[in-house]
Amino acid sequence: MWVCSCRPATTLDSRHESLTGFVQQSQITLPYAVRKIYLWRDGQDPSTFTSFVNNMQFVPLSNVLRDKAELDRMIGYEFEQENFWHQAWVPIFQNGGGDSLVVDLHGVHTGTKGQVIAFYHDWEHRSIVAPDLKTLLQGMLKYYEAFQANTINEPHDISDFLPSMSISFKPSGTAAPLY
Repeated sequence: MWVCSCRPATTLDSRHESLTGFVQQSQITLPYAVRKIYLWRDGQDPSTFTSFVNNMQFVPLSNVLRDKAELDRMIGYEFEQENFWHQAWVPIFQNGGGDSLVVDLHGVHTGTKGQVIAFYHDWEHRSIVAPDLKTLLQGMLKYYEAFQANTINEPHDISDFLPSMSISFKPSGTAAPLY
């Protein structure tokens, strides 16, 4: 299957070490589905761009830690609006242009821990993409099954393969329907 070829396999021991190192450095307890996907693969090769989901790459844990720390430092400075970026967000998919799909560890705005939120660096709305990572990955697999592997790197959107989550939030917490 194409998904299995997105990154060469590393040993389970090295992936477990990466995950343990991430948890020790960040003091973050990752949801079960996030731990499982990182035990499967430690992201994609960052020197190339192969789309994994919604034209974003699956980010290696070392990059997640670095990018999250950088975004966290911007709170109150570059990110003056409350909840433009939140420390409870973990960016595990990125497009290389400052945009991410993040796992929300606290359930900012909704109370649903583990929900997947779209963070766009130049748009204040934060749309909820999926109720959790497992649902996002199931939608991604349905998308891949429906289309040929040779079209995967073309622009794509798996939203038709996910439950309707047609709501977004402004940093203030005000809900707005997606158009």
